[in-house]
Parts: sequence; C-alpha cells; structure tokens
Amino acid sequence: MRKIEKTSVFTKDLKKLPENIQKEAWEVACILSENIFDIRLNIKKLEGYKKIWRVTIKKDYRMIYTFDRDCVYLFRIKHRKDIYKLQIT
Repeated sequence: MRKIEKTSVFTKDLKKLPENIQKEAWEVACILSENIFDIRLNIKKLEGYKKIWRVTIKKDYRMIYTFDRDCVYLFRIKHRKDIYKLQIT
C-alpha cells in the first residue's frame, strides 16, 4: 500500500467541492494507494507529461496525480471543464 500525499493546492480544491465529491475522491485515492492501475477506475495518462495521470471522480470531476513506489501524490481536483486549463507543474 502506498502512502497518500496531498499538495496544499489539492486540499484547497477539495474543500471547494460538494461533500459527496470529496468523499468519492478520498475513496478513489484509497483505491489508488492499494493498486495504482485498478480496473474499477477510469485512469488515463495526461498527454505531454511523462508521469502524470488523471482519474475520473463521479463522472464530471478529475483528479490529477502521480506516483512512485512508495507514494501517490495528489496535485489537483476540479470539474472536467476546468482541470485541463491548469498548469500542472
């Protein structure tokens, strides 16, 4: 099981979302910590980045993350119409 690390920006993003989305995001993060490529999740690699991925949260939200052997790093979470406008570095 990998450790879960959140950026301060991710935490701010999360607090702005409805409670049901926050809960689902945490459940998805826990699944990612157990199996980074779990088939239950809608995971895709972001084009133009070597090691950054996105996962769908409740159809309309996306969580951007990366991982290594020990940890999942959560960068951002936003509505799908907004998430790809952000700079992810």
